[in-house]
Amino acid sequence: MDSTILILKMKRYVRGTSAHIFYLKQTQEEELFLFKMANRGDAFIADAEKIMKRTTIFGFGKSQKYEEGAEAFTKAGNAFKITKEWQKAGNAFIRAAECYAQTESPNDVCNSYVEAGNSFKNVRMSEFFFNIMLPLSYDMYL
Repeated sequence: MDSTILILKMKRYVRGTSAHIFYLKQTQEEELFLFKMANRGDAFIADAEKIMKRTTIFGFGKSQKYEEGAEAFTKAGNAFKITKEWQKAGNAFIRAAECYAQTESPNDVCNSYVEAGNSFKNVRMSEFFFNIMLPLSYDMYL
């Protein structure tokens, strides 16, 4: 009787250990995924900046440049939302809205501002006030 109880306890221990190892492996994979997504967001920002620096001849291709830039900023914002970097996501969506404004696409402008607002909702209030509202109010009154 005692030997069967010991064998059952050993099986539970082995099962518990393998489950624990699986859990550790899963959390490491999640951390790696979030790290890759954060890097992808930064890469999208760099691509968007590169797109915005392109020059156009006599205004031809100007709207295409802003559309491509807005799409890259939107992709960056979505990548930052996945990693819960709300400040960077909100800033990326604001930049996308500014690009969409140049293409005269009011629906996309509104959607980008809504996404920025939803992202900034998740930022702590002190960070939001000092990093977003204070510089905006300072620029408005100059």
